Amino acid sequence: LFQYPFLDSVWNTYMKFDKPVLNTDTNNTVYDNACHQIISHLNGDVKNHKTYCVKLIRNLGHYYTDTNYFDPTYERCNILYNWLYHSSKSEKNIDNMIEKCFIDYNDQMEGKRKILKCSYDSYKNMYLDKMKLNILNLFNYNTEILRKTLMDADDSNKTRYRNFVCECLKIYKPMKEKYCFRQEQRQKHEKICLELDQFNNAYKIFY
Repeated sequence: LFQYPFLDSVWNTYMKFDKPVLNTDTNNTVYDNACHQIISHLNGDVKNHKTYCVKLIRNLGHYYTDTNYFDPTYERCNILYNWLYHSSKSEKNIDNMIEKCFIDYNDQMEGKRKILKCSYDSYKNMYLDKMKLNILNLFNYNTEILRKTLMDADDSNKTRYRNFVCECLKIYKPMKEKYCFRQEQRQKHEKICLELDQFNNAYKIFY
């Protein structure tokens, strides 16, 4: 997926999410204390889970307004969901901890009177074909870049970008039929259908 040049920023953000929180980091103590409290309340394994927890608390960015992580965009939240999906595979029994980290995020951001852009529900509700939906979300956020590149005289990236658009269409059509073809399906999978509708609307500029 990251073979596409316009996704360089996505890859860079993903790698920042995966960067370890060092003991020398300015905000490490606050992250560490928050995670100790979260994991202890769940009767979890503080020793094994704290390293992952402090990464997530940092990545949610809700404690310090002067960091690059604070108040993420919706696009950044989607990259965070990708990171969670991949990185959590190597961990065990951390779903409750992840949920508590999001609750902590909610409490802190509401106290700062900020809009909650990332959510545990959004992350968990992506379990149905979640990676495919994430690819469509990447299309949605990069529609203008795709359009300009495909209309540009420079052919160097056109083939790869066309392939990406085709890949998205191959994802969209069967998912639309699977989850949103009938009214009862749409009601059951409302959030998924909303994301598919967003892709369809974004794709219309290529008609």
